[in-house]
Amino acid sequence: MLFDDDPRDIRKKDFIERMRRRKSGELLGALAEKIAAWEKGEADAADVFKAAGYAARKGETMIADFKKRPDVILAGIAMDENRYITSLGNIGIEVRLADITEVFSDAIVIPIDPDGAVSTGPGDLATGNVIHAAVNNDSGGITAGSVTEALAAALKEAEELEAETVTVPGLGFVDGGIGAKESAAAVVKAVENHSGDSVTKVLLVDIAEEVVAAFEAELEKRDEE
Repeated sequence: MLFDDDPRDIRKKDFIERMRRRKSGELLGALAEKIAAWEKGEADAADVFKAAGYAARKGETMIADFKKRPDVILAGIAMDENRYITSLGNIGIEVRLADITEVFSDAIVIPIDPDGAVSTGPGDLATGNVIHAAVNNDSGGITAGSVTEALAAALKEAEELEAETVTVPGLGFVDGGIGAKESAAAVVKAVENHSGDSVTKVLLVDIAEEVVAAFEAELEKRDEE
């Protein structure tokens, strides 16, 4: 039975429900703002009716989309949001401009200071685990080498957790860190060097356009080689 006991399927259902509520809120919020503007005399009634019609049409489409099977819904989201798709060895790669908490995966990697890579529970996130990866080197700085080592350790931890999909931001692109281009190259190098049986997909996701563009450029360069 669908979503019976499988924890991953349950997380998919939870993630999709959160996504449905967020998208509904965005749609209804925009309509509410238009109505509020009309009440203040700042918008014409025709504009409100036009916004209501748009919300109704989009809402009907959204409702229909969210009635589909979970895997179909997630595939549709990926199709809409992916900026670049490729593979490194046996690992599929997808690049997105998004918050890592808004992407479905079995684990997300977060940069921290201590040595090694440690996993914790997801808290309120729909992801399976949060892997805290130490991006600082022994001197406390962040280098391309320390980023690659940190992600290598994180991916090894993901294998221990039997995670299939892992979400990774620009780990070196933090305060006191390295540039987006160098960070992207370090992250991609770690994924390229990884070998294991569990991880089959890595999502390179960041809210910074500069980082996402650097991911794209680095992967395009490898695809052209």
